[in-house]
Amino acid sequence: MMQASSGQYVLSLEEAKTELGGSHVAAYIIQYAAGMECRQVVRESDYTDKDYLIDYANYYSRSHEKYAKIVERYHFFEKAFSEEEFHRAIENGTMAQLGGKYFGFCIKKPMLDRHKQPVIGRTMMSPPSDVLAGDKRRISLGYTHDVHLYGNVFSVRGLPFQSQDREISACATVALWTANQALHSSHGACLATLSEIAAKTTITPATSRTFPTSGLTLTQMIHYLRSIGSEVDIIHIQETGDIESIKKNVRDAKTVIKAYIGASIPIIATLTMKKYHSCQNRCEKERAFHAVVITGYGEDQSGNLTELYIHDDGIGPYCVAEWKEETAGIRYDWNNGSMSGQGVEWDEVTIDHIIAPVYPKFRLPSSNILHDFRDWQDRFASDGFEFQLLFMQSSAYKAELIKNSCKNRRMVLTKNLPRFLVIARMWENGKIVQDLVHDATSTILGTPIEFVKYEW
Repeated sequence: MMQASSGQYVLSLEEAKTELGGSHVAAYIIQYAAGMECRQVVRESDYTDKDYLIDYANYYSRSHEKYAKIVERYHFFEKAFSEEEFHRAIENGTMAQLGGKYFGFCIKKPMLDRHKQPVIGRTMMSPPSDVLAGDKRRISLGYTHDVHLYGNVFSVRGLPFQSQDREISACATVALWTANQALHSSHGACLATLSEIAAKTTITPATSRTFPTSGLTLTQMIHYLRSIGSEVDIIHIQETGDIESIKKNVRDAKTVIKAYIGASIPIIATLTMKKYHSCQNRCEKERAFHAVVITGYGEDQSGNLTELYIHDDGIGPYCVAEWKEETAGIRYDWNNGSMSGQGVEWDEVTIDHIIAPVYPKFRLPSSNILHDFRDWQDRFASDGFEFQLLFMQSSAYKAELIKNSCKNRRMVLTKNLPRFLVIARMWENGKIVQDLVHDATSTILGTPIEFVKYEW
C-alpha cells in the first residue's frame, strides 16, 4: 500500500493504519475508530504535546540517540472529505460541518517499542455508546476535552490513554497516569507525566531502577496516589485461597466497581495472568502481573454486571472484558485469541486488587459499608427488593431528587447535608422505592441521616 506523502493532511483509515505502525495498540485504535464509523483521518504532523515534551526534557533529550521533540497527532472524523475540501474548511472555520462527529485523536511518539513499532502516546477517544443490545446499558467515566486543530475547536468526552514505552513507563505507571487524568478532572489533583510519576513512585524503596522501569509494587502505587492528594480504598479479592472468602470479595468488588464508576472515580485493577501447560493439565507454566484502569462497565436489564471496560496499555482504550462471576476472572484480548503474535496468550486472567483513589474527605472506607450492604441485600431479596450502592456528592444527589417525586423532597433539599454521601438505594420492579442516606465524611456507617421515600 502506498504511504501518504508527508505534505498530505487527509488520510483514509488504511493510510492511518500504515502510518501508526504494526503494534497491537495501533491496530486496536484503527479497529475501534472503524467500529465507530470513522470515515476520515486528519494527520497533524507538527504537534507539540505537553506530556511528551516534559518526558523529552526529563529523559529523551539526554539520550545519545536523537529523539524528536514533536509528535504526530491523528484526528478521527465521521464524514469523508477530500484534501481540497479540508483546506477550504480550515480557512473558513467550517471543519465541524465538514467532518461531522469528532471521535477523538491519537498521538504517535517519535520512538519505537520493543517490536520496532511506533509508540502510541496520549490518546483521547469517545467511549462506546451507552446503549447495548436489548435492555443492556453501558456506564463509563470521562470528561470533556477541547481539541484545537488549526484554529478549529472540537470536543471529545472520554478518558486519556497511552501505551508504555519500556523505558520510562511500565503498565502500572501508565495506569497511574490514566487515573491521575480523571482525578484532575474530578477534584483538581495535580497532573504528572510518565517520567514524573516514575520518579515520584521510586522514592519509595524498591529493588528496581527509576529508568528503565521494570514495574511498580502495590505500595509504590499507593504512595503515588497519596502524594497527589488522594486517599486509597482497596479490596483484596484473591488474598485468601478460601473459596467462600473469594466469593464474598468478588461480590463486594462488583458492588464497589459500580459505585465508584458511578461517582466518576477511576479504578486501578491489578491482574494475575497465568499460562498452563495444557487445558487439561492445569499445572502452571508461566505467570505475569499487570495493571489496568477500569473505566466503565456494562450491565443487563436486572442490573447485573456483565462486562468491564478497561484501559490496557498493551491493547488499547475501552477494551471489553467479559466478567467471570465466580473468581473475578475476566476474558478479553489477552486470552481470547486476538493477541496472537504479540507475545504470550494467557489462559486465565484474574483481578487481584481493585484500588480506588478517593477524595480524602470521603472518609468512609468500603470495608465499613459492605457488611451492612450485604446484609440488606440478603434480608430483602426474598421480598423482591434489590439494593444499589451509590457514592455521591450532596449537590449531585439534590439535583437528582429535583427530577424525581418523593415524600420529603423539600425537607431534604433544604437540609444541610455533608458534602459526600453513601446511599443504599432500594428498588422494586425497576422503580426506586427508598434511599438510605449515610454520611461519607464519617468513618463509621452508623444510622442513616435521612430516609428518602419515592412516590410513583
